[in-house]
Amino acid sequence: MRNLYPDSDDSDEGEGDDDDVNLTHSWTSQSQQCVVEYHLSCMARGHGDVVWNSSSDISEFLVNEKGRARLFGEAVKFPLNRVLEFGAGAALPSLVCAKRGLGKVVTITDQFEDGVFKAIEMSVAKNTSPNTQVVVKAHSWGESEADLVQEGKYDLMIASDCIYYPGAHQALLTSASKCVVAGGIWVIGFSLHGNCKEEEILNFFAMAKAEGWALEREFKIEHDVQEAATWSSVPKRGDVFIKVLAKKKVEIVRNEKK
Repeated sequence: MRNLYPDSDDSDEGEGDDDDVNLTHSWTSQSQQCVVEYHLSCMARGHGDVVWNSSSDISEFLVNEKGRARLFGEAVKFPLNRVLEFGAGAALPSLVCAKRGLGKVVTITDQFEDGVFKAIEMSVAKNTSPNTQVVVKAHSWGESEADLVQEGKYDLMIASDCIYYPGAHQALLTSASKCVVAGGIWVIGFSLHGNCKEEEILNFFAMAKAEGWALEREFKIEHDVQEAATWSSVPKRGDVFIKVLAKKKVEIVRNEKK
């Protein structure tokens, strides 16, 4: 398994004005087709100081056409109009989308934390493409989506390791359902943290189905360990599950008078 805590680039020592933002790190896809330089916030424990396995695995699918075809099928054509990531943290999937030009607009969201947002903004500056606009916005799940959808709803949404706490499931679903276009796609990657029963985590997908989300594809990627959670005694803590959901289009039936 690739190291998720790559060596820092000493040439960037002292970069940035805030000690909370670490030096530059680098992620390279297994195909060697994409290199992303990113920053982490050392004060945001588990929410911006880590690239989780699920984030890395989703990014691997996004890098090239073959991976995207496995994830989405042949019908989805890139670039899409709008891409959104929830609970982005280090925002690796969004950075890959930006660097590979997979969306005309890529919106990166998380709860506001100063160090996390400084790190994201520094990362964005290093991973751009000419035809992609990257927007960084604060968003708490379940709250108003108005600021996110001012320019339109999203064709593709991503959530990496966002469903480990069942108490937040409904709020996340509410935000997602309000931000997606009809027929839009949501890629959800997660690992089992061991903080609650597995069925409580998987109940998220039953809730999603009740709100009109259909399961399109699913994958399991095995890892020896999640390097940010080597303390965990949960068996196969590093394994990643990825589920691809599609928002069903609502058919409007009109009764025509004869």
